[in-house]
Amino acid sequence: MRFKSMVVLLILVWTAPLAAAPTGQTACLPSQFRGDGLENAVVTPGDPNNVRALPSRNAALIGQLAPGTVFNIVYEEAVCAEGFLWRHIAALGINGWTAEANATTYYLQPYQSPAPVTVAAALLPGDLLVESHGLSFTVPAQLGYTAVLEEEQVGIFDLDMMGGMPSSLHYTLISGDDSAENGSIDVYHYHDSEASYAFFDYDAADLEALLTSKTDLVAAAQTRSGLTNMPVRAAGALFYGVPQYQPFAHGNGLRYVTVFAQNFIVFSSDTPYEYFYRGLSEDGLFLIAAHLPVHIPLATIPPEIDPFANDTAYADYLAQFTQALNTQPASAFAPDLTLYDTLLASVTITDAAALSAAIR
Repeated sequence: MRFKSMVVLLILVWTAPLAAAPTGQTACLPSQFRGDGLENAVVTPGDPNNVRALPSRNAALIGQLAPGTVFNIVYEEAVCAEGFLWRHIAALGINGWTAEANATTYYLQPYQSPAPVTVAAALLPGDLLVESHGLSFTVPAQLGYTAVLEEEQVGIFDLDMMGGMPSSLHYTLISGDDSAENGSIDVYHYHDSEASYAFFDYDAADLEALLTSKTDLVAAAQTRSGLTNMPVRAAGALFYGVPQYQPFAHGNGLRYVTVFAQNFIVFSSDTPYEYFYRGLSEDGLFLIAAHLPVHIPLATIPPEIDPFANDTAYADYLAQFTQALNTQPASAFAPDLTLYDTLLASVTITDAAALSAAIR
């Protein structure tokens, strides 16, 4: 009896019901996706997939997804119509419906990024040299990082999900057992980054203009738009401390010390301050981004206030804090900001084609 039960169970597993279809229409294969808005897919080898405005072959054609293209499955149920199983998807600059399958064949597959790989490790005290996928950089030994991990990060192309984020080649700088002290460097396709933020009107030209004109960054930080932070996370830079231009081997960039938050906060020694960097390659192809932890001189923190009591008072609080930071030498920070400057200056694009291919 146990044997017969196992056979029945196996039959049930391998004969999952086809997706329901309207009366008189061909049933579809079951979907491979949960539809919770947190999944990625890839187009299978063969012909490109059409993307349409609605789940119908008669709907307006929005674009196409070439085989191997990776994109997001949008939070919405699959639709079986006209012999196809349709999924709402979001790719870079494209949001619409495409066929996951028909009654016999899948045109999409679930996509899982490969696990992170170690591309540099400190076997003995010394600098960490990273050379991978057409990019190289050196992490100074004084920063205390023990390893560097590399992984691809598929973008968030659905603008309704956490504001969107372009794909990148992501490096995590590992600092012992304290993950709060880990740093990160990302390489983006520059114009992909710009396209991802079109909905929010973040103008990449602001960064280009600063790097071209070499406008005084302290003065630029005091303007309404402040300094660029594209690509952004779901937060904004509250201030721009000790800003300066910082070139790398094949381009130019800028850095500043800041805190990212979604609301007003009062600063303390426990606040997560960071060294923030954005750079553009001289050929205009790549955007280099870095987020590295830093500890500020405690004497620069102004007296505590109620951040919600008065907008003007909080603006003065930020201005006082920023001014105090700007008077400090790089060596007053921990680590010394020149060590991070040295790290970014070492970034070298050795093979643009290989680097481009590594970014999904």
